[in-house]
Amino acid sequence: MLAGVALKWAHQDFSSVGIGLRDIFGGGLSWDDFLMTLGVLTLAITPVLRVVTLLTLWILESDWVFVGVAFGVLVVLSVSISLGGG
Repeated sequence: MLAGVALKWAHQDFSSVGIGLRDIFGGGLSWDDFLMTLGVLTLAITPVLRVVTLLTLWILESDWVFVGVAFGVLVVLSVSISLGGG
């Protein structure tokens, strides 16, 4: 993300546009917008990946209390992502 900001500053481009997932993977973004968007997407996906990883480990360890809690957190994250409109 920092590299994208540095490239934008180097190009004197201070504009901001709305970017969707189709724009990221469909091409058409400048390199600096792509890097910044990828950084934000990485920050957004990190909590979900952490919960899925912990859920998997706790299932393997048969720690059912933590499995239930992690599953509940995963449901809340899924609902918030779905209803968030992002």
